[in-house]
Amino acid sequence: MRPRLDVVGLGAPGPVFAALVLSLCYGCALFQRLAFQSIGPRLAAELGLDAATLADLGASFFWAYLVLMIPCGILVDIQGPRRMAIAGALLSSAGCALFAAARGLPELVVARVTISAGGAFAFVCMMRFIGTTFSTRKATISGRGILIGNLGAISAGAPLALLLTQLHWREVWALLTFGWLMLALALWRWVPPDPADTLGSVRPAEVVAELRSIYGASSTYLGIALIGGLAGTYWAFANFVGPRVLSLHGMSALEVGTGISVLVCGYAIGAACWGWLGDRAQRERLIALACAVTCTSWLIFTGLGPLSPATAAVLLFAAGFGSGAFGLVYVVLTERHQTKQSGLVIACVNCGIPFGAALLQAAAGRLEGYDSMTPILAACAVAMFAAVALYADSSATIRKFSKASR
Repeated sequence: MRPRLDVVGLGAPGPVFAALVLSLCYGCALFQRLAFQSIGPRLAAELGLDAATLADLGASFFWAYLVLMIPCGILVDIQGPRRMAIAGALLSSAGCALFAAARGLPELVVARVTISAGGAFAFVCMMRFIGTTFSTRKATISGRGILIGNLGAISAGAPLALLLTQLHWREVWALLTFGWLMLALALWRWVPPDPADTLGSVRPAEVVAELRSIYGASSTYLGIALIGGLAGTYWAFANFVGPRVLSLHGMSALEVGTGISVLVCGYAIGAACWGWLGDRAQRERLIALACAVTCTSWLIFTGLGPLSPATAAVLLFAAGFGSGAFGLVYVVLTERHQTKQSGLVIACVNCGIPFGAALLQAAAGRLEGYDSMTPILAACAVAMFAAVALYADSSATIRKFSKASR
């Protein structure tokens, strides 16, 4: 049986080091997901794409991510995180090579879909590995994994904007092709296979039964709404809405990239902080609090009109910090199902991210000016309602258990 870890020590390869490698894969996937906001204007200028077409190209990543999420969860439960993380890394490498060589819109779409397919495994594999390996402090360790992974997302802001002043975007994606190959080698070397007793069934009837069990629970739909309202709005803003709206405030390309990096920093730090709190307080209550922080930040950001870079940075950090609590949703819902279903539960709930991001991004691309924020505000309102409902459901369950134990 794989050793369970409750101490921190990166000196020798082990579960923590394996989680670190998986977090790096997640970071690379996040870099590619968020990098579109930096290269989008260059793609539009080079290929003559209008705003709506550019928005649809960006959204294609999330639509593919959504379609592939359930099969991804099933495969991770059956084959384990190690095998599927390696397959995802190789697929992402192929997608990056195709993206770097693309000469037209069809090739770019195929490349984005291929990269999305590979990146879909990164988060599910990381979260499942942590959930089945660590006996305690799951929320804390998950938050730290998300924090480490979001270093890649931070790099897709101002650092990528600076890098693109020295390198062509095709050269950057050629480097990513090599980077994914190195990660595949690291996964093969340091991530152990899952014990047989934690793997799911390969029988179609049992897989269908698991899906019915997961989607038969009202908490699953509340989780999807929460993920879409927290992480989905974050990704829609960072990937497409943000550059458009921040430019209306008179910010330069570098200031826009810095603003997005501040948002991502808040998201990453928030993930670690909410995860730490999640092992010490009621998680459903923390999720509701985080939704309130996120909704309030976006409302103020939208309502104040033209903002200085400093004021925008404070509000973006607060919005990202609140959105970082999305990791608690996975911990809450996986604990309501069997360990063998954990990958599928994560995948089902994780559908909220690509669905929310793609839908919000496509809607925002058809609106002008500050109206681009309207879909984000609407999604935040839905998430706030879902958070209250999840908290109420948890409180009712606790009261029912207390009465039964008397």
